[in-house]
Amino acid sequence: MRERFICGLDIGTSKIAASIASVDKKGKISLIAIEESMSRGISRGLVTDLALLSNTIQETMRNLGKKSSIKPDDIYAGIKGIHLSCRHSQAIIPLIERDNKIITSLDIKRVNHQARLLGLDLEEEVIHEFPQNYSIDGDGNKVENPLGLYAHKLGVDLFLIIGKVNQIENLIKAINNAGCSIRKLIFSGLAASFVTLEEEEKKSGSCLINIGAGSTEILTFQGGVLRDLEILPIGGINLTERIASNLKIPFELAEELKISYAAATTKDIEGDEDILVKKSSFYNPIRRRDICLAVEPQVNSLIDSIKERIDNSAFRKFFNSGVVITGGTSLLYGFLEQLESRLFLPVRLAKIKQSSLPSTKGPIYATTIGLLYFGIHSFLSNGSLFNKGKAGAGRFVNRIAELYHEYF
Repeated sequence: MRERFICGLDIGTSKIAASIASVDKKGKISLIAIEESMSRGISRGLVTDLALLSNTIQETMRNLGKKSSIKPDDIYAGIKGIHLSCRHSQAIIPLIERDNKIITSLDIKRVNHQARLLGLDLEEEVIHEFPQNYSIDGDGNKVENPLGLYAHKLGVDLFLIIGKVNQIENLIKAINNAGCSIRKLIFSGLAASFVTLEEEEKKSGSCLINIGAGSTEILTFQGGVLRDLEILPIGGINLTERIASNLKIPFELAEELKISYAAATTKDIEGDEDILVKKSSFYNPIRRRDICLAVEPQVNSLIDSIKERIDNSAFRKFFNSGVVITGGTSLLYGFLEQLESRLFLPVRLAKIKQSSLPSTKGPIYATTIGLLYFGIHSFLSNGSLFNKGKAGAGRFVNRIAELYHEYF
């Protein structure tokens, strides 16, 4: 059977990035191309102009097709923004009235489903769920995996990432109107973690900070599981807006100056360093220090917000693998050092695993590449890429075994 082509589609406030990779039947993955366009019709995860967003997605995917000469078999799209939330939900279900029974995967699915229902409000939809632990017979003892154990009651503590139904449907419609059909929506921070954190780091305890244009996501991992999530309504766009406002220049120019000349602090910036900026048919000098003075308060505000969330986290003491930062703002000169000095924790810049991308590009494209790797891993883990018949037969045998334990 031929190789499979998977696409990751990251739809953000400032840019839309798409990547495509191939995977063969041996599981070898090859990144083929990345394409990006300036984002239009969406802000902080909220669709503001359906037609404009659809056209931008269509343009991005068309350019990706020209660059790669490939049409993807499956598309995995990211979802992010201030409309997302998270919460814990608990549930307990009876397994049998008398005696005990062996817990099956069907029982685990049932208790997870019950917790999922109890944790949702009207007009909400679960994007991801993460079992934190299970309990048996209400004895208070926590169990990581209850499969195969004897019990007459099964409980779960489920951590949910949730989105507003109308916002999710708006995003899906914009993608569909662009001529694309997606396999699954994935939370952007989770996708980024898939290619920037090692499994050992997630087990020992780590924090991923994904700084987008419109929002900042703080993900906490411990024991190999996502334990907590904070979404801050501040990101790289706040820095750009302050430069544009203070220097009275267009937003697009302010973005270029931020990327090329801004710094997290004015401490090491010479006061007489000038940058020539073209206006109409002539050039105007702008002091680099003025650019840095514009962003410094916003950087401090962002770091203050991050520090507050991390200091108040019950898992801070478990950050044995430190903090990893990703997103375009993480490349801001001096930002990593400022964050590390304020958090009193080791901080490193994200590097994409098993990728030939330059280190300066990894944080920028972590989400889109994470999306396609998430999709490839999902296929490979359930055997649906190349062995659909075998996978189906295996599921049938497992179901027969579950029914046996259910009734005998």
